Amino acid sequence: MAEDSSIWLKPKPNNIDENFEDFLKYLSEARDKNSDLYVESIRLLKERMRMLTQERFDLPVYRHLKDSSTRQFNIRLCGAWLLAMEDADYMERKLILLTMINNFIQFALITNKTVVQQESFSFRNIDNLLRMAFSVVTSKIPKTLQLSWADLRQPSVEIFLMNFLKNEFNQKEGSYFKDKGTMFVKDGWFHITPATKETHENKMLNKAYALNDFITEWGIRLYSDKEDQIKDAKRKDVQFIETCVKGVTMKMRESLANNAPKFLNEYDTGDLVPVKIVSIGEKNFTVKTIDPEYRPIEAKLVIESGYYVFGHVYTADMWKRVLAEGTVLEACYNANSSNFTLSQQFIDYLLYKYDDNELVDCVYRRPCRTDLRYHEFISADGDVVLVELTSEELEAVQDGSIVSVQIIEVGEKKFKGMFFGEVYLDELPVVDFVDTDNGLSLLIEQFLRDNQKNISAELIPSDDQRISRYVIKELCYDLNVLQSRQTDPHLRFRMLSTVILLSVMAGFQKEEEYAEYLSKYIKMLILFTQADSDESSYIRLINVPQGLEDEETISQGTDILKILSQFGQQDKPEVNDVLEEYIEGENKNLSELASLVQAYNRLNGRLDSKVLKGIKKQILNDLSVLTDGDTTLELSNELEGPYGIEDDVKEFKESFFEAPNNAKIQNQPYHIMRNICGMMNNRGGTLYLGVSDNGQPKGLTNDLNILSRRYNSPKNLDRLCDHIGHVGEDYLGEAVWKYVTLKPVTEHNIIAINIEPYPYDVVELHDKHAGVKRVFLRKNGYTEETQDPTTIEDIRIRRQQTLRKYDDKIIKLQDAIQKGFKVRLKGYCSSNSGLISNREVEPFKIINNEYVLAYEPSSSQVKMFKISRCQSVAQSQEKWKYQHLHKDLNVDMFNMTGPTEIPISLTLQLRAKTALCELYPHAENHITQMDADSWLLETTVHNIGPVMHFYFNYADSITIKSAPGLKERLKEHIDKYVDLETE
Repeated sequence: MAEDSSIWLKPKPNNIDENFEDFLKYLSEARDKNSDLYVESIRLLKERMRMLTQERFDLPVYRHLKDSSTRQFNIRLCGAWLLAMEDADYMERKLILLTMINNFIQFALITNKTVVQQESFSFRNIDNLLRMAFSVVTSKIPKTLQLSWADLRQPSVEIFLMNFLKNEFNQKEGSYFKDKGTMFVKDGWFHITPATKETHENKMLNKAYALNDFITEWGIRLYSDKEDQIKDAKRKDVQFIETCVKGVTMKMRESLANNAPKFLNEYDTGDLVPVKIVSIGEKNFTVKTIDPEYRPIEAKLVIESGYYVFGHVYTADMWKRVLAEGTVLEACYNANSSNFTLSQQFIDYLLYKYDDNELVDCVYRRPCRTDLRYHEFISADGDVVLVELTSEELEAVQDGSIVSVQIIEVGEKKFKGMFFGEVYLDELPVVDFVDTDNGLSLLIEQFLRDNQKNISAELIPSDDQRISRYVIKELCYDLNVLQSRQTDPHLRFRMLSTVILLSVMAGFQKEEEYAEYLSKYIKMLILFTQADSDESSYIRLINVPQGLEDEETISQGTDILKILSQFGQQDKPEVNDVLEEYIEGENKNLSELASLVQAYNRLNGRLDSKVLKGIKKQILNDLSVLTDGDTTLELSNELEGPYGIEDDVKEFKESFFEAPNNAKIQNQPYHIMRNICGMMNNRGGTLYLGVSDNGQPKGLTNDLNILSRRYNSPKNLDRLCDHIGHVGEDYLGEAVWKYVTLKPVTEHNIIAINIEPYPYDVVELHDKHAGVKRVFLRKNGYTEETQDPTTIEDIRIRRQQTLRKYDDKIIKLQDAIQKGFKVRLKGYCSSNSGLISNREVEPFKIINNEYVLAYEPSSSQVKMFKISRCQSVAQSQEKWKYQHLHKDLNVDMFNMTGPTEIPISLTLQLRAKTALCELYPHAENHITQMDADSWLLETTVHNIGPVMHFYFNYADSITIKSAPGLKERLKEHIDKYVDLETE
């Protein structure tokens, strides 16, 4: 492309924006990388990229450009820079890569608003891009990336992104940022500490501070005072974490006070100054000073034209062979002309390199200039030695002769100093000499090496070690996007706390104020959710930082807090005035929220607590929609607690001995036994002792103290279980109590009472105080007494019918096994085929009165049949024929058999662990506790199907570590049965 057609070559760098397609085409096709046009194009690209990074640096993280075309341009600009700048500064390369990834993320968020659009490739890969952004800072970036000029010229960001995501940054490396405290990267983790980098390097950090895995999911660790260590039990205590973060930021600010800005020194003419080469032009160099004690200067490094040094001209081209961007050296500063020079230093270096009468090996190359008497010799080190030869010596020395030259004088004469030598014509042994030009380059290299020895190592910026403020800002962008997409309010709170820590450390005041407001807001929502009573006491109106009043997130949060501050208040005019203002307002979501709060206030004290809890749960569901971000907070899960919510098969009691103050029945053991009675007359269930109404484990410490004080018994859960067992036998009878199992849960200091339906008759509770027997029934989450004879008789009839069917089938199967007869399982419903059919089998083993192992001749297999799935069992008088094939099966914890064994490894939170043990009691043999809030399930299964169904129900409490085929089955099931399309 001719220079006169290159219309982007105008004074301002952003002129390339209008002609970007032509600009990309030229850069991708250019062959001569030394042409003036290409050099100028690269200069403009560098300057335009600096403008982009500065724009992003100046913009607060909560202000996003809404124009997708601008984001698309930024992505392509970053890609062009990464492809064209082959020798770019390493840390700057990381910054540009991080900037491009963040523009990809913002592009995906801007252009994908509807449900259909959110199926796009870019939107579905936002999380992958966020992981990549964090990897960029912690990993080594290869010289060549998965980028091509063809990708940049493609109009589709989706196609570009598909190729770009093939990049993997797995080779971890270290780096750091220090200002008010230090952030250092090591082994793929981000470590944030208020201590200095020196404390870290001296390995004193662990002695002075406690290490906290702050956000394990994203590799962020925090060093705090030891008394503020965030142990597992405190990870969901937002008030404790807030105190810890405040302590760290306070120490950071103290660090700022101790390092107050000081007046920087100024350089004078003639000072030898440590500098770094920042750019190289056709005939000049640009350098920048690197001593932090002095005012920074960026200026030209002058290589004087026609300047003779020992009879030879060292041109800028010769210096360019050795100097490169990033080279550090000492240069002489000239304040008058505002530039730096090297010539005098170079002369001084050569003047003092040799001593008088020193003997050196040299090669004679060519006569010196004809108007001079001196002839040029080159030493093996590249030094030029000028020797005045006699006519006899000149005849004896041929071009290329290797001789020994004695230095007889070193000084500054006509040619700024010469070496004068005395030639010894005795030929020396052959020595490898380079040609004159390369020899001179070697001399410059040696000069630079000696020059650099004078520069203190701590003045030299280490490009592969330091993280810039720009990178910290980009990390804050990442964390802000992450927190807005998080459903877990505790994790979101910690992410905002991390933004606060980084902002204080790097001095980003707006980011700090914004994150502080949002973190306080989320903290209040969490505390409001967890409160059992007096919720409004947790709500405090937060002062809006100056300049953030018009931000939608802030203004909406302020309105929500104002509405919630009226929750649980008496039904007074002043309270209703506040709520009516929102109820009648235009914002539909705020109107519904205010209406629910008003309804709660009016019904408080008039309705059962469970009904009121339902209103509160609906309020929390509305809050999830109203919170900042493109996702919803799982606040209603906070209300449920790790043990879920009460229903027909689950009941919570905080104590066995003491009833709550507002309880209708103060006899707590009797109240517990009536709930057990009600569950036995229904489907059974579990009653948890030591758990609050919202499913939060409180422990039984007080009950253990009562047990010791009243009954002189040791304080342990086993003894408490024994005591409860004796009480249960008194109330329900010994025969009935055999269907109740008490299990201590030591990690939470609670007891789980597992209740089976009583199979033989209606269960009656002995009310010894009244001298009567009562019947209770569990229904719709409540336990109520029933005196209706019809209801009681229905329970009794159903029990007898079930028992008759159940016992009849068991008896016939046992009889067939003892006699060695075949049986027909009539009307067997197969869960695999979904068909109902009669199955002729040879039964040989009954398992737990639930399953029978039998050989089926029609399929030539031993199978396990669930007894309850057949309508009846018909005996046959036909004897077994295949007894030699009656082989026992290996049954997994899901009661499945099969020829294959699939190893699985799942991490379970409390809710999933509790449910698994309730559904499949044998699972306990395969579970080990990892910490206070998580358990590891490791076992083998014969079919991945039951694992898939269990995962569907408790996915939010399960992390898949290893389960071959599970993810594929989940995707296949969703694709086949779940319709995600909208009308």
